[in-house]
Amino acid sequence: MGDEGWCTIESDPGLFTGLLSDIGVKDVQVEELFSLDVESMNKLGEVFGVIFLFKWKVQDGNGDQILNGTLMDPSSVPIYFANQVINNACATQSILSIVLNSPELDIGTELSEFKEFTKDFDPTMKGLAISNLKTVRTAHNSNSPSQHFVLEGMKHAEKDDDIYHFVSYIPHDGSIYELDGTKAGPIKRGEAGDNWIEACIPVIQSRMNEYSVNEVRFNVMAVVRNRENMYLMEIAKLEEEKKTKGETEASEIAARIAELQADLEAEKVKRKIWKKENARRKHNYVPFVMELLKLLASKGIVFSTSTTLRIRISGG
Repeated sequence: MGDEGWCTIESDPGLFTGLLSDIGVKDVQVEELFSLDVESMNKLGEVFGVIFLFKWKVQDGNGDQILNGTLMDPSSVPIYFANQVINNACATQSILSIVLNSPELDIGTELSEFKEFTKDFDPTMKGLAISNLKTVRTAHNSNSPSQHFVLEGMKHAEKDDDIYHFVSYIPHDGSIYELDGTKAGPIKRGEAGDNWIEACIPVIQSRMNEYSVNEVRFNVMAVVRNRENMYLMEIAKLEEEKKTKGETEASEIAARIAELQADLEAEKVKRKIWKKENARRKHNYVPFVMELLKLLASKGIVFSTSTTLRIRISGG
């Protein structure tokens, strides 16, 4: 698989939230999970899908080897499934795998038309179509500092280097499916039950258990409703309810409203941090570096490194 035209991006909830907004998906965000327990999962509210990042193993590329799951024929289940044809698009494709399979989400006009146009394509053609979707590629690349400069002389990835991969988990028709673009089709991992996100916990834990006890480099994120809007709606609902209650019940509701308002303020602070971090990722520091090097040279300070640095001004 080539990676032409796609940069490597970080695994970061703020970045992914901004990316979703940039490609037209409304009223969603991405939350990082630091614990796979029922309480943490249930606090997320409405969850559309889960993203799992793990170290890729050679056997993971074998489409016939599926542990604790059933590889499905993509034509047999009405799930939008695309093969991964671009290496560096893995993170963005894992997000698209969730939002393109969440009919309750407003994914915007362009993605809606794209989904309709490509729905009958086979997985490989879907993957190629995604790789050529300019709006998504531009949004993806805008989050990578590597779009602005290239380091020459740096070694290419070796076969022993660590490679990380993203897969998605979604609920569909009472079951949990894993969407991995390197496989031939969706993988049915188990029954969803009454609370699919709770049922998803052992599925992800099972994937983690496939690795040695010393492997701790995993990352789990969930695509959820916009939490600011969720808190505002809940506060408004409770404010109306409080008007109809007696003094004791009204006092209890007021305490709950205060808790939600604190959560709302914390969410606003987090959003501000995300906005600053995303701005830093997207900023082109090349002109600054060029001027700094010129200034150092004018002062007789020699800049030397074992790696030749070639700065290429981005055309974007």
